[in-house]
Amino acid sequence: MGFDYLENIIKHFGTNMMGAGYYAKRAVNSFYRKATWKEKFALVPQRCELSDRRIWLKKAFIGTSVLTGPGSDIIEYRWHDAHEHTMWLLKRDR
Repeated sequence: MGFDYLENIIKHFGTNMMGAGYYAKRAVNSFYRKATWKEKFALVPQRCELSDRRIWLKKAFIGTSVLTGPGSDIIEYRWHDAHEHTMWLLKRDR
């Protein structure tokens, strides 16, 4: 199988194949399942993961998740605005 074969599959099915969306959702869910949340003051401008608004010079929540594997560990950080984080806590699946 060459690159041309895969390119034809993508043209035929489009970029919204089941596999592409499935892995993206699984990666997001694994972050939120493992994350620990702390309230911090954002001195450096950040983006809210939920609303894509800028967080700067105010309190916000930062989620930290550690992904372990065969290589070195990967530490991911995601920021939530305080109001958006509260709404997310109320709406999320348990």
